[in-house]
Parts: sequence; C-alpha cells; structure tokens
Amino acid sequence: MTEEEIIKLLNKTYPNMDKLEKCDDQYSYYDCENNKYLIEIKSRDRYYDPWLIQRDKFVSNYDKSIETGKEFIYLTESVSYTHLRAHETLR
Repeated sequence: MTEEEIIKLLNKTYPNMDKLEKCDDQYSYYDCENNKYLIEIKSRDRYYDPWLIQRDKFVSNYDKSIETGKEFIYLTESVSYTHLRAHETLR
C-alpha cells in the first residue's frame, strides 16, 4: 500500500478521529498528522523490521510531538512472505 492509501484507510477505519492529512513538506520526518497525532509510515514490498527507525527521525518526531502536544506514532506495514512470493512468481 502507498502512504496515501494507508492514510485513506486509517481515516475510513476511524471515522470519529479527526481526519489525518498528508504533510505538505516532502522533507518532513513524519508523513501525516491531525490535531492529536504525528504519524511516520513505513510501507515496504519486503519485510521491514518494525523495531528499526532512524535515530534522527525518531528524535525529530519526538521533539515535534513535545512541541505540538501531539502523540507520535510509528506505523509499519509490510506484505507477508507468502504475498511477496506470489508477486515474485508472477514476474
């Protein structure tokens, strides 16, 4: 899924939450936000260790969350091994 698709899905899944908006700044350390959350999205076509985050991104997002009073969420989404193998087989 793309970041945009994930944001759209989150907005649909949580209709009572204020709408998440994609960041306008392409160099921002986080991908979307609303009045309560800053969210960094990692979506890969391969396995992505959910415990990995770049230290500078974490520090920047943590500082921004303190500054704005928002919660920082690090969201990972990766396809399953079976799904990945199916795509490789189709190539």
